[in-house]
Amino acid sequence: MNEPARSRGAPGTYALAVIHDENMNGKLDTQWLGIPTEGAAFQRCQG
Repeated sequence: MNEPARSRGAPGTYALAVIHDENMNGKLDTQWLGIPTEGAAFQRCQG
């Protein structure tokens, strides 16, 4: 079985945001305070 090729990007600061559009309307739904009502994950990495 072949393993996928993996490479590290250039050193620096990166951010990642992932949303789960549960009702499939094409946007991240939020409450009136801006808190997501759908699944969301955010991460910041320095490398």
